[in-house]
Amino acid sequence: VATASLIVRFILDMRVALVFSIFVAISMGLMMENNFMFSLYAFLSSLVATRCIVAYRQRSDLYLAGIRIGFMNILLVFCILFLTSYNNPAITNDHFFVLILGSILCAFVGGLLS
Repeated sequence: VATASLIVRFILDMRVALVFSIFVAISMGLMMENNFMFSLYAFLSSLVATRCIVAYRQRSDLYLAGIRIGFMNILLVFCILFLTSYNNPAITNDHFFVLILGSILCAFVGGLLS
């Protein structure tokens, strides 16, 4: 999700990347059956991606930005899972921990790949 905003930030400027992030977040939410939490995740992840790269001087700046995006995605996944599964009787403790660990892994790897 954050890769597109990161590329737009490289090619164009910050304002265009923010508008692009809003557009991408809305379209991703619509593709996921009007899921507001996924739209929020996509927007915040894209926002972090546009803010992580301020000055691109070395290749290691891209790696550090990917690590920052990954850690922020982990935090976002924790918050979204906590908000959506609070007092949900369908999710037991075992399912919740498997869901958290899988989401953490996916969020971090997604940040590294961007």
